[in-house]
Amino acid sequence: MRERVISWAGAWLVLLSAAALAQTEGSASDAPPVPARVRLVLRGLVEREGRLVSADARAVVLEDDLGRRRETPISDTLALVRLEPEGAGPLRTLRLRLVPEGAGRESGVLTLVDGQRFAGRPGRAPDHQTDILVWRHSGLGTLSIPAERVAGFSMPGFAPIDQFLGAQAPAQDLVVLTNGDRLEGFFEWVGVTARVESAGGPVPVDPALLERVVFANPREASAGGRACLSDGTVVATAGASFTESGRLSLELASGKTLALRWEELRGLVTEASRVVALSSLDVAAQRAIEGEERFHTPPIAARHPKPPPAGGAPSGPPALGAMDLVLDGPMEVEWALPARAKRIAGRVALAPEALAWGDCEVVIEAGAGEPWRVRLNSARPTEPFNLEASGAVLRVRIESGERGPIDDRVLLQSVLIETVE
Repeated sequence: MRERVISWAGAWLVLLSAAALAQTEGSASDAPPVPARVRLVLRGLVEREGRLVSADARAVVLEDDLGRRRETPISDTLALVRLEPEGAGPLRTLRLRLVPEGAGRESGVLTLVDGQRFAGRPGRAPDHQTDILVWRHSGLGTLSIPAERVAGFSMPGFAPIDQFLGAQAPAQDLVVLTNGDRLEGFFEWVGVTARVESAGGPVPVDPALLERVVFANPREASAGGRACLSDGTVVATAGASFTESGRLSLELASGKTLALRWEELRGLVTEASRVVALSSLDVAAQRAIEGEERFHTPPIAARHPKPPPAGGAPSGPPALGAMDLVLDGPMEVEWALPARAKRIAGRVALAPEALAWGDCEVVIEAGAGEPWRVRLNSARPTEPFNLEASGAVLRVRIESGERGPIDDRVLLQSVLIETVE
């Protein structure tokens, strides 16, 4: 199989200079102060909520409901999540118009090998140039991305590519067409035509028939800062600042500054390698529990933590990428914890559809200590946890309660893993 070759430096210059072109005159700096409520995720996965007063390279200042201000060093801060108001619609500003992705699934999604994610749609590929993929974003403009940096993309109107990307890349590029046909080989898009070079020779592909493409490019661990925008885009950053005047600035890895309205930001991660969403990890094993009245276990499903509007789809991934995981008990599930895992935190809850009859025990083992255990039922439908992750494996057991295995459907909600530096 042929290799995609392009310089590393050129890859970032092409991508990030395009993002910088989104800046225009007079804009977010003219915005009035915004009483922005946020949730900070601190070292140890401790959470703190309040009104965001300011944030810069040194510290984040929050104000509580009594007007008291508290400063948190940025070195103690893992992430910041904007608490979104209900019923938010399309966001219009003087500079950007970011429409929440998923409204009629109008946007496609392109994901890079390092986890960056861009809502939008393909643009016309350069003639006679096979190592560049052009992607059009509603706010960042036209991005020319080296093909070797792309993990995959999905076309507008179809399920986001995130659902089809595993931790490991396939051996060959995988092309899925709208009629369900699957092609494997080396995918290229030149001008207005696409093709797949396979062992049997080149196969032309009509771009109008594309549903998604998963590239065979090796995946990379996320590192550095990340900003999640309101349309589901996740872009690498070198820093961010927010002032009481309502000014929000993102410093991109190219050194350029992108000014935004506060409502255009969903969340920030100060160092992506320090925070890992459990939902981003592949399940290592799942099995029935001996002695329970079940001989097979349904697949683990991911569910967006924010219910979509009627007839719509969720507006991109959660701010920190942590989808809720649905476990239909009784069952036991295992995940391999990341290297240097330190703590794991989140919440277990009965699924809404299981509140009436659900009654089960949830047991979590993340190290050598005593397993954490809680009983969930209608009287106690949810419980937070924050545990030391000193082992190599995370094990979660759903054991049936007094009523037997009836509606023992449990959600692992917003589960994050902190790793040491």
